[in-house]
Amino acid sequence: MALFLLPHEKGPHVLDSLLAPETPNKNDDACHTLFRDAPTGVEFNKLRKRLVKNTREALDRFGMVVPRSDGRPPKWLVGLSGGKDSYGLMALLLDLQARDLLPVDLLACNL
Repeated sequence: MALFLLPHEKGPHVLDSLLAPETPNKNDDACHTLFRDAPTGVEFNKLRKRLVKNTREALDRFGMVVPRSDGRPPKWLVGLSGGKDSYGLMALLLDLQARDLLPVDLLACNL
């Protein structure tokens, strides 16, 4: 996994914790360390699975992952506003990447 962060003037960036390597969760299902402290309840898992499924379907439907001619993974710049919806999107993308369902390099940018 490659996640690049741009320097931030105010010190360590909130996304620095996302650079940790992936670890398996309790179900032996690959998942990013971002979800290490996530709730383990049935409702949360159902919501997470539904969001991951819908995100994957949108990526497939709109052809958002286009392989490069040189064989390297494409690079995506993900703009984050700092709100919970942008961090939620980044969490979904990282989760898909940890499961090898999103073969891209992510570049997170927060202005």
